[in-house]
Amino acid sequence: MVGILSGSWELCMEACASFLELNRNTRANVTCAGIVFVPGWFDQRSAIGNISYPGNCFLKTQMPRVDAANNVFEIVAAQLVN
Repeated sequence: MVGILSGSWELCMEACASFLELNRNTRANVTCAGIVFVPGWFDQRSAIGNISYPGNCFLKTQMPRVDAANNVFEIVAAQLVN
């Protein structure tokens, strides 16, 4: 998982696609299957205490099931399809 700061879920998804393309060009054995984006964590003061590193866009190698009932924050999850 890679954590970055993104202004929108669309930019987060573009980062996933760019990461995938970069790794494809360098023949690295890493992938980005999709993203989990937490818009409320753009302000890092809101995120600190909830996660151990800064970011609100998480590039995932596997897409977990996100159970909305257990989340205090709004979460956007999207899977990259080739």
